[in-house]
Amino acid sequence: MLGINRTRYPTSSSPKPNTMNQYFLFGFQAIITYQREGVNGLKEIPFGVYKWEYGKSSPLDLLDAYCGWDDFTTITKGEFEQLFMVAISSSQAWC
Repeated sequence: MLGINRTRYPTSSSPKPNTMNQYFLFGFQAIITYQREGVNGLKEIPFGVYKWEYGKSSPLDLLDAYCGWDDFTTITKGEFEQLFMVAISSSQAWC
């Protein structure tokens, strides 16, 4: 019998959550490096960041953004903003 993941993800029809947005970092090596070295360690490692916007983003948007990455973690808004700045200045990153 297959297990069922009962985690609830925000959709445009979901009740309004406490936070309006969710932020993600994609890439297994990027996650490990970020945890060990912080933002500066990601300058030469491929990674992706994604902002889930309540009422604007759909589950398909998140799946499309994640496609091709081997892992993800949630991050704070501040972390997203830092990583986004690295991403737009780096040819290794995707946002």
